[in-house]
Amino acid sequence: MTKVATELLADVYNDLYGLDVVSLRITEIYGPGNKMPQFLKEIIDPVLRGDPCRLEKGGDHPFQFVRVEDVARAAILAADAKEFGQRVYNVTGGSQTTLAEAADIVREAVPGADIEIGPGHLHLDRQGPYDISAAERDLKYKPEWPVERGIRDYVDWLRTHPY
Repeated sequence: MTKVATELLADVYNDLYGLDVVSLRITEIYGPGNKMPQFLKEIIDPVLRGDPCRLEKGGDHPFQFVRVEDVARAAILAADAKEFGQRVYNVTGGSQTTLAEAADIVREAVPGADIEIGPGHLHLDRQGPYDISAAERDLKYKPEWPVERGIRDYVDWLRTHPY
């Protein structure tokens, strides 16, 4: 609700004061330096310590993970844009991945990782794929980090950068 309210407030400022405010709807961010709660880190941290990771449910829950570097680049592209075709843009990593599929990528990156995720969905909203074609068209945004490479790299980063 707060995100939508902020977008509506931006529209008011655009109309009343001639500001050029745009909003980026960013999906599940992961990657180096991100200290926000994130499901990928909750899976990766225990297995890097040699501990099991157990989630009762959530394996079927779809995410559109987006690497932190892609988010930063999208924000810079939006700040540098001269014209906008719309006021709100989706920013994602480009593909939808279930939590079970993400766990498989972690298992490949951490041989012997003991990860069990039950079927079903998490407490989060279930959303279909986000369309990033407007961000591609107007901002020239295209994700550079495919989820497989991004997660593997994040695992390697977390090996030497615990926080």
